[in-house]
Amino acid sequence: MAAKVNVYKRGKTWTWQFEGAAVGGKRKQYTKGGFPTATAARAAGMEAWNEYNQAGELRKNSEMSFSDYLDLWLETYGVNLKTTTIAGYKKRINIHIRPKLGKYRMNALSPAILQKYINDLFDAGYSRNTISCIKGLLTGSLTYAVEPLRLLISSPMQGVKLPSYRATPARPAGSTLMW
Repeated sequence: MAAKVNVYKRGKTWTWQFEGAAVGGKRKQYTKGGFPTATAARAAGMEAWNEYNQAGELRKNSEMSFSDYLDLWLETYGVNLKTTTIAGYKKRINIHIRPKLGKYRMNALSPAILQKYINDLFDAGYSRNTISCIKGLLTGSLTYAVEPLRLLISSPMQGVKLPSYRATPARPAGSTLMW
């Protein structure tokens, strides 16, 4: 099915529009305006069309920071957890995750960034158990962003692996662990 995104001028700005699946026998159209040029409107319309086709619904890209998302996640998902579990999650988030990954937007997190973060923890000398707990927290929170929140299309933690048991940390010579 070829993309059918229409672009037209509305006053001084440009608008994109496409037709989605009929709901209850009635046509469903998606429209957004306010673009300065036809090219900008067409590009935004094509992006919306692609998101609609991949997800079955029109989603807003999450421009939320990962730090803000973690607060939202703890608030919404935390009702299912014991208070001691929430306290442990908050501690790991505030000490380990937020300082390094909190600055990223949700839609900017990638498997490469997250794999480098896990590898950096390993190289810094953290135990495999600590790294595994942090990885589990990241996996759980980002999976929740996919479903049920639908902020992301897929979890960037897919494919991120723990370092092998046989791997050795790449610490600079002469460095010592700071516990």
